[in-house]
Amino acid sequence: MTAPRAAIRPLPEHLVNQIAAGEVVERPASVVKELVENSLDAGARRIDVELVDGGIERIVVSDDGSGIAAAELGAAFSRHWTSKLHDARELEALVSLGFRGEALASIAAVADVAVVTRTADDTHAWQVAAAAGAALPPPRPARGNRGCRIEASALFARIPARRRFLKQARTEFLHVLRLMRHFAFARPEVAFSLSQAGARGLRVRPATYGVDAPRWRAVFGAAFCQEAQVLDFMLDGIAVAGWVGGAALAGNHNDLQFIVLNGRIIRDRNLHHAVRAAYGESVPAGSYPAYALALSVAPDSVDVNVHPGKLEVRFADLRAVHDVLHTAVRRALPEAGGRAGGVAAPAALGEAPARTYVATAPAATTRPAALAEATWPGRPLGLVGRRYLVDEQAGVVRVFDLVEAWRAVLTVRLAEPSVARPLLLPVRLAPGQLAALAARPGLAARGFEFDDLGPAGGVLRAVPTILPALDWMAFVAALVDAGEAAPADIAKAAACCLALEPPPPASRRALDELARAAGAAGVALDTFARTLDAAALARLFDRG
Repeated sequence: MTAPRAAIRPLPEHLVNQIAAGEVVERPASVVKELVENSLDAGARRIDVELVDGGIERIVVSDDGSGIAAAELGAAFSRHWTSKLHDARELEALVSLGFRGEALASIAAVADVAVVTRTADDTHAWQVAAAAGAALPPPRPARGNRGCRIEASALFARIPARRRFLKQARTEFLHVLRLMRHFAFARPEVAFSLSQAGARGLRVRPATYGVDAPRWRAVFGAAFCQEAQVLDFMLDGIAVAGWVGGAALAGNHNDLQFIVLNGRIIRDRNLHHAVRAAYGESVPAGSYPAYALALSVAPDSVDVNVHPGKLEVRFADLRAVHDVLHTAVRRALPEAGGRAGGVAAPAALGEAPARTYVATAPAATTRPAALAEATWPGRPLGLVGRRYLVDEQAGVVRVFDLVEAWRAVLTVRLAEPSVARPLLLPVRLAPGQLAALAARPGLAARGFEFDDLGPAGGVLRAVPTILPALDWMAFVAALVDAGEAAPADIAKAAACCLALEPPPPASRRALDELARAAGAAGVALDTFARTLDAAALARLFDRG
């Protein structure tokens, strides 16, 4: 028996808001994250968070930022209203933490909300208060300092199905505490405090003089501050700064694994994979290394508009970020086979200058600026036969042999010491392939790493950083057939297996990579180009 057909009808507005809120507000820590990010975007230099019952009963976030004008309070509670985004083009290079215009609207759909705010132009504060899902009344005059004080009470009280999924008050408090430690790491210039029922859980002052061991002890703990190594690294426009703890600091939990991107708290398993792989076997399986890392990339090279809670991001070139992060951490860990990175000697956390921490102020690049910033000089027009690039520069059309160009570049570069980078997806090796490659010690010396899985064969886990994107399965087969491990043999196998991207603009990054590699190797790319003048073009197209 079929069920009767239900009529299609619109959802009630309050139900729409509650469903939308579920994408943003999962627990008290979600509320705190949205409100603190709004405070930071408002230029706050002090942010205080107070909780009752872990935030389940009440959350209060106070700041000294720019505040909200009384005439705009209604708009601030409306979905998809924001002061931080006005044009679709701004989505390509977002720098504000909040931009969706959903924070207050989502919170007000699932909690009772009260706001007291005052701008620099106001002679007094203004306040509004409304029950969850109810209409917002007109603002009323109130007492209050410049900034904003937002109180969210009775979270999910009117949505029992959501409230029952909340944990005990202590567990919810610990989630908020970890979040606030992340904020304290991401924004060292801001003072933060967290308290529950009058008991202080965290209080840190701004790190204004570079050396601020009390702040970092409060954020990371004394053991990490004493043992962690400074990391300050930059390559190809990607900066990594912060601290990494050695194997002795590894623990049973991942609560001391901080990664921020351009001052934004993110979670990305690929980035954590890059860091974990850098430790190699120095940290046993089941243990979690400790680190606090701030990445800085060009805003237009990352899309932060892919997750309602703004926790996940999408990189234009994930492989490049992954490799730079892995290389930076590996060099900072002597026990992982690297060296101290970015500093003359290992230094304790309390001795670290603030500039090595703030992602927006990275240290000098590790290679000459001319090479780090080298780009492809021409305008790529297309790719022929997955080998030949048709390119135009100053009105001249040329055809480049990319395979031969990479072969020449890699022959030079592979003769130099190389750092290994892990593959995002390890390549499975048949038993015969593993035996053939493992018998060539020159491969390990150049950055190749293999794991023996017994009768099943093995996997290729890491390759030299200088190798471009390849068809790794085909590369392994070509490397086995090469029979040797000399730079020229590896270069030939790699050049024949280039994972060349489609025509522009997707191919532009790969061409820039070739330009930088050629510059570092001292290889003239013009050697691999054939100019198509008017006569050649006429012959090519039979136009006599």
